[in-house]
Amino acid sequence: MTASTSLQRRFAILFLALSLLSSLITAFIFFTFSDLSMDLFTRHSMVLLIAAISFGMLISSVLGVWLAGILSKNIKALEVALFNLSDQNFSVSLAPPSLGEFTRVVEKMNETFSELRVERQRIYQKELMLDKLMQSSPMAAVLVNSNGRVIYSNHAASRLLNSGQSLNGCEFFESLKCVPSVFYDCVKNQKETFFQVGYGDELCSYHYTMSRFELQGQRHTLHLFNDISRELNRQEAATWKKVIRVITHELNNSLAPISSMAHSAKVLADKQRMEMLQKVLIRIEDNVKNLHEFIQKYAEFSRLPIPQKTNIDWLAMMAVLQEQYSFSLTVEDDLPEINADPIQIQQVMINLLKNAYESCADESSVSVILKNTGKTLLDVSQANGNEVEAQGGVKVEVLDKGPGMTADVMKNALTPFYSTKALGSGIGLALCKEIIEAHDGRLQLENRPTGGLAVSFTL
Repeated sequence: MTASTSLQRRFAILFLALSLLSSLITAFIFFTFSDLSMDLFTRHSMVLLIAAISFGMLISSVLGVWLAGILSKNIKALEVALFNLSDQNFSVSLAPPSLGEFTRVVEKMNETFSELRVERQRIYQKELMLDKLMQSSPMAAVLVNSNGRVIYSNHAASRLLNSGQSLNGCEFFESLKCVPSVFYDCVKNQKETFFQVGYGDELCSYHYTMSRFELQGQRHTLHLFNDISRELNRQEAATWKKVIRVITHELNNSLAPISSMAHSAKVLADKQRMEMLQKVLIRIEDNVKNLHEFIQKYAEFSRLPIPQKTNIDWLAMMAVLQEQYSFSLTVEDDLPEINADPIQIQQVMINLLKNAYESCADESSVSVILKNTGKTLLDVSQANGNEVEAQGGVKVEVLDKGPGMTADVMKNALTPFYSTKALGSGIGLALCKEIIEAHDGRLQLENRPTGGLAVSFTL
């Protein structure tokens, strides 16, 4: 029984009860005073009054029931609308009410239903678009609820993890048992990582990442597997093409004059002009030597050995370097002991000094500064609150007074094979960067405010 039907019945019972009560009271009054002495006119008047009262009560009862029915009908319509609203059914629309008092309420209800229909359609379109994007994405996406069940997966995930079958509803870790164990290990470690999987003769590379979030009060986890094999292959091919292009360019630049000078040497030999022939052969030897050094630099860059770390004697190293290059040396404070590969660090210094000399018109303006990066006092509570001194580092700065670098050049200066020099290979700074990073250090370039370039690294 609905609330509107109950209301209608209550009104009907109430008005019928009032009619019956009024009839009983009228009958009681009539029969009580009927034996009293009263003339005929008075008796007829009383009968008519009682009849009029009874008829009026009857009409009132009928009208009350009719009005209760109209009120009940309007309340029932609102009740149905609220049930549809609670069931998230926004397709209904209320008819104009019979009672004017309900007009404003019905209008607001219809406005609400209309707005909710539009909003639901908008959300549906967004969800549809998002689903199409996810389904067409080459990245495998799997959404797992707090119980470990897959509640969403796209086509890429189905192909990668379940032989093309949908993962929805499956236990996620169980589904990972059907693929190489590296997938299971990545998900179990719950860390962003790169890994490779071999499928026959093909080696595929993947990037795995995950994120957690709350959805409808429950914790969910999104797992993403991105196949980056094609991009890596494209980058590798582009790198090889660039290497081949640079090497070809350098070889042509060196072989062309060598070929020309070899022809000249043959002509001079035929003419027995030995003095000129010797000069040409020396030039050929120099060009071959330069070409050999260029190829050797490429070889060094491709097979950089693991650093063999020992304690570095900075002053002794600088003394050796000053025999090859003239530069001013400044040592600030006492330098801490640094374990590094002396041969590799010396190679870094040679490259940086060579670049500084090539950029300066005045070679005496090149300088090297050795700085102590400072010692840190650590408050260790486990050691009775005593402060423990942590060892600092060494910062090496190579300064020149050349033209410096433009923003574009500085952006690409540490990129392998990039060079602005006519005879440059683009290996020197890239090799320095590789060596310093292999020592867990950092190489930096910046233009000096007073002019020139400052190249520094910290160990």
